[in-house]
Amino acid sequence: MDPQEQLRIFKELEAQGWDVAGIYHSHPASPAYPSATDMRLAFYPDAVYFIISLMQRDRPEIRAFRLDQERMTTTELEVVISD
Repeated sequence: MDPQEQLRIFKELEAQGWDVAGIYHSHPASPAYPSATDMRLAFYPDAVYFIISLMQRDRPEIRAFRLDQERMTTTELEVVISD
């Protein structure tokens, strides 16, 4: 997503009283761990950051992280699927 468009959307969400609960992106050729760029662009400390590694395309790996005092820590989440 274009960074300017992303900023515009996030500002619009905040103006409407919404919170950013989670942000996701993929790492096509690297593990599902935050990169230096991911850390630099992590502006929402209350959001969960999902990183999807596509190193093994037939078995994508998903990890969730939270920003904790300027570092990312792995967090576990329960996924509930319902009809």
